[in-house]
Amino acid sequence: MSQTRSLILLFSLASLFGCGYTFVLKGGGNLGQVSILPSINQTSLRGANMVLDSNLENELAAMGLFSHRDNLPRLRCTIVSSSSQEITSNRLAANRFRLTLTVKAEIVDLSGKVIWQAHFTDEGAYASGGQEENALEEACQKIAGRIAQAIGSIKT
Repeated sequence: MSQTRSLILLFSLASLFGCGYTFVLKGGGNLGQVSILPSINQTSLRGANMVLDSNLENELAAMGLFSHRDNLPRLRCTIVSSSSQEITSNRLAANRFRLTLTVKAEIVDLSGKVIWQAHFTDEGAYASGGQEENALEEACQKIAGRIAQAIGSIKT
């Protein structure tokens, strides 16, 4: 193959793989935007539902998946459990603890029918002498990011 043909092939492949277009099979689109229902907190963590809702709104908005419109599927989340455990025990340093949260996320359509659901578990850390709520922001941010990614990949 000549050098000119090789360069043309190389540039053609580079432009094909570098373009921002994607191809979707007919009839198989993404879910699109959702609105958020207030989260339910079934744990003893104070304000956990508000922290989760704030992070969900930020993450979904950053991905273009959030809207305040009423005629959209709705995301409903429930913080179903939390637990803490010591992760370091060192006499010379402050002990660290891990807060683990589990959240059930559901997408409901306008009639209230569940069209998607999943459970997400992640964690945040806090220092000795602190409270579990000190790790809420970190844990909720991680979970909200994972929920947003999952919603972005839901096919209708």
